[in-house]
Amino acid sequence: MELKLIRLEESHIDTLTKIMERAFDEDTRIHIGKEKGGPDGY
Repeated sequence: MELKLIRLEESHIDTLTKIMERAFDEDTRIHIGKEKGGPDGY
């Protein structure tokens, strides 16, 4: 398996935002027992 780092571009923001939202929601589900969560305004 090869890992390749690339420079973040504006076109990546939408995809990465969706991934981060799912990660916050999963942490909230595991640790707080709520369906959604994360920092204010996310």
